[in-house]
Amino acid sequence: MTWTFTHNVDVFLAAAGPSLTARPVEHTVALTVTERLRRSGAHHYGDDDPVLGWWRGAAVTAESSRAALAEGAAEVLLFTDLANPTSNGVYLRTGYEPVADRVQLRRET
Repeated sequence: MTWTFTHNVDVFLAAAGPSLTARPVEHTVALTVTERLRRSGAHHYGDDDPVLGWWRGAAVTAESSRAALAEGAAEVLLFTDLANPTSNGVYLRTGYEPVADRVQLRRET
């Protein structure tokens, strides 16, 4: 299992993009943020360069969450697929709590 970081949105999208775009509803936030960074530049959300990362595996999820909190993150958020009991079980076992469900509704005119 490998945790990979980059400041480059295009590198992130080359690695994680196919997974994100395969299920756009579940990854709306990540897709929106990365598209905004691509269009507006790396400093759209602040002065610091964005840190984008991707991983696979429960141990990496737990360790990266612990590290983010240890570095002073106020909170660590995960957006998950509620229909996937495996990943949701991992997140519950590593200390995450369900906070909200999100739904995207579209009205055709």
